[in-house]
Amino acid sequence: MAAHLTNTLLLLACLAWTAYHLSRSLPAGVPPPSLPRLRRAAFVKFGLGGLVILLAAVSGAIAALGDTLYPAGSLAEALGTEFSAASHLLVRLRLLHPSIAVIVAVALVVTGLRVGYETVGWSRRLGFALAGLVVWQVLVGLTNVLLLAPVSMQMVHVVSADLVWIRVRAAGPRLVVSNGLTPRHKIVRCG
Repeated sequence: MAAHLTNTLLLLACLAWTAYHLSRSLPAGVPPPSLPRLRRAAFVKFGLGGLVILLAAVSGAIAALGDTLYPAGSLAEALGTEFSAASHLLVRLRLLHPSIAVIVAVALVVTGLRVGYETVGWSRRLGFALAGLVVWQVLVGLTNVLLLAPVSMQMVHVVSADLVWIRVRAAGPRLVVSNGLTPRHKIVRCG
């Protein structure tokens, strides 16, 4: 299951990156602008960020499988079975996803807001959009838990997670390469 999800997310990242580059309309004969070469630290941040998001996604898939195979009748029952040593492993692992997801969400919101406040133009919109998408994803996840994970709500949660993944992977280098962003204090307007 983890390998399948990883493969799916990597394919989504490739599609998002390709769509991002194809959507930029340039006059004929003008080469596309390239992002600055990733410095080692930025490359590590981008790679580790992707792995952490992937870990949250895999833990979410395990939690969804546990919710589907072993549905709970109430929220109190669900919490009781998650702490019971007699419960199935998939049920006990359900607690892992919210813990990982909250940590990842805080990191992504902080990154998105930092980029949004410290830049202008497209990067600014990208940062705020990322923060907004992550907040939406957390609210959808919370709703999913409160409704005891109906399949329809799980699908909304998965689609929201895919949108966050696409946003981060398609424009991630702009989020981690500080010299690729245009700081507000360095803008000079002429005319």
